[in-house]
Amino acid sequence: PLSTLTADYSFTLAGATIKAMNCGDSYEVGKTNWFVEVTKDTQNGDIVMLDLLADSADNCNGLYSVLSNAMDYSYKFFPGVIGADGLACSWYAKFNSGKLGSTIAPLVGGIIKIEQADSGNAKITLSCTDDTGNKIEATIDGSIEVVDMQ
Repeated sequence: PLSTLTADYSFTLAGATIKAMNCGDSYEVGKTNWFVEVTKDTQNGDIVMLDLLADSADNCNGLYSVLSNAMDYSYKFFPGVIGADGLACSWYAKFNSGKLGSTIAPLVGGIIKIEQADSGNAKITLSCTDDTGNKIEATIDGSIEVVDMQ
């Protein structure tokens, strides 16, 4: 297992910074790939990283489930894995003195909901599981910056 969580974990982030990067159809599956990063306290706070496939190139709003059927790419998230450069795809982690600490958990199941309250704010709800079966639940509200990476 990749997760270091030993129990279920839930948290709330109000006033978070949400950066949503439109990476175009980078997986070449006819969907827009969005990489979303959520932070608040980059010294000792929580961080959420999401790798999403959406039908829209305008925003990443939607209800996402884990990608498990290679034929259905609409509103899916890629489960967390360890890549050549470290954490890849969808993860929960915690900063420790400004660096990713020893608390990490890949998001491998469940639901992610992203709602845009208005043009500059968003709400993200996580109801996920890690690779050892722990629940990771969060309610996140914050300002969103949309960046076109194409």
